Amino acid sequence: MTTISIRTGASETTLILQETLLLIYKRGAAPCQELLRNVLSASVDGDSRTVKVAYLEKKKSAYRLVSLEGQIEEAHLAEATKWAGLVMDAAYLGKIVDDLHGMDSNRIVGVKQPRRLMVLVNPHGGTVCITTFQFSISSTY
Repeated sequence: MTTISIRTGASETTLILQETLLLIYKRGAAPCQELLRNVLSASVDGDSRTVKVAYLEKKKSAYRLVSLEGQIEEAHLAEATKWAGLVMDAAYLGKIVDDLHGMDSNRIVGVKQPRRLMVLVNPHGGTVCITTFQFSISSTY
């Protein structure tokens, strides 16, 4: 289990990587548990000290894209970069690394890259014309 804390606006958000889950604790809100297979990306921008996590959140029978972005302290930048790599490895490569010490646990929890996402766009709002796009999502780290 690895943890980082980011500042999102005026509050602090804690992100915890577990075997099959990404736990998100926002101050003043109920904890959120997301399966690692729903994580699309996790990255750190060293110049702006920004952590970005994108995942699909299931609401009733539909999914919605959630993009979480926050600032990390300069002292924790290297740890956050390693954490983002661990999240991407767990979500895409199908392995999770215990702690930040690099011990591979060989547990299969993710899906293989690339992921596919199908987007249906209906610009007219009717049922006559539906345009379908299909593309792959790949890792950017």
